[in-house]
Amino acid sequence: EGEGDGGGEIEVVQDNLTLDKENWGDKLAIFSFAFITFFDRRSHNAAERIANFSPFAAKLINDGAYIRAMVGTLSFITPIVAAIIGIVAVNTNAVEIAAGQYTQIITPEWHLFLAIAVLGAFDTAAGFTGALVFIVGSLITVGHMPDTGEIRTMMGIVLVAVGPSMLATGFRTIRKHAAFNFNMWWERIADFAIAPFMAGWSVSAMVSGLPALAGLTLDAANHVQDFAVFVALATVVRVALEEFAASAFPARLNRINPDEIPDPSNLQKSIVLVIKYAIWVFIGGALIGPSWQVWVGSALFVFPTVISWYQDKFPNFPRLWKLLPTGVPGLAFTLFISSSTTALVGAVMGATPELAQWSFVIMPLPLLVMSVLGMFGRHGANEGDDRPVKNYKWLYRIGGLVILVITLKLAGVL
Repeated sequence: EGEGDGGGEIEVVQDNLTLDKENWGDKLAIFSFAFITFFDRRSHNAAERIANFSPFAAKLINDGAYIRAMVGTLSFITPIVAAIIGIVAVNTNAVEIAAGQYTQIITPEWHLFLAIAVLGAFDTAAGFTGALVFIVGSLITVGHMPDTGEIRTMMGIVLVAVGPSMLATGFRTIRKHAAFNFNMWWERIADFAIAPFMAGWSVSAMVSGLPALAGLTLDAANHVQDFAVFVALATVVRVALEEFAASAFPARLNRINPDEIPDPSNLQKSIVLVIKYAIWVFIGGALIGPSWQVWVGSALFVFPTVISWYQDKFPNFPRLWKLLPTGVPGLAFTLFISSSTTALVGAVMGATPELAQWSFVIMPLPLLVMSVLGMFGRHGANEGDDRPVKNYKWLYRIGGLVILVITLKLAGVL
């Protein structure tokens, strides 16, 4: 924005308009433009600045950038709606507490919980806001310090509200430049299949595990299929909206969405890693009981993160990079190895209580091996090289469909 030489006009560069400050209609247009774009640069700068301290908070700010590119400040409607749903859920549960049906913190009624999860699929900040409002309200309502089961329940609520979106967008980047050729459209079509699968599959696993975390029978676990279907459908719509924002509002999306989030300091990463390890131990203890396998298995889950801090110092082997599966093929390979290894241990040990404990140690091993190998096969001869299979376009496309079907089968979706 900038004033003309006469001081009576304002130029809106993006829309190539010249508006008269003295005209009431143009005043309204100027005010509307200022209102819609108020958080454009502010959200961009906030995500970059806070990333040094909390990458998670930066993700919360940046995840809804595509919505802000389309509707600007009105995008904050989704967190507001999620907060309202959280308040309604607290009130609903408070009635049941007053009736003496239970005395502890539990999940919201399943349809309200589902609404928060669906909003979280569109905007992680909305899901987090809804979960946070519900948790704070529940703490006030029950009127006592939460026990370990209630803490795990609250952690599970946050995980369901934000996890599917963060996992889906972390596994495969769905915020891309607008598609303008067949190859780009093929990748976009793949997004429509892969992102909903990751979101639906992950939320079904999260909701299924809530009773084990809480140590209670929870109504939400009776509606796993509903969560999987609706969160997956919401992700389909999100992929479409991401493409629409990239094609219809490229300048605004580029202005709002940071090109690169700064890496946090080593101290911050170390603190987060300790917290992650404590969470793994805390949750693992609820799933398999207290045992040394919980401590070792949790360490195996976080160990690749420590090594990755120093991977730039490792030699790179382009041939290894060519052989290692990544993306959906990598997921399929990991699922196959994990299930095969667990089945082998089950056949050796039989159906004993120790099976789950040993599985907790064995399951991270394929991921650990793949992660370490990937650190020695980081890229081809040049960092920007594509996978060799992409040179055979139809093999890449048809093979991708086959691998996706195999992955769905291994994940139990088909």
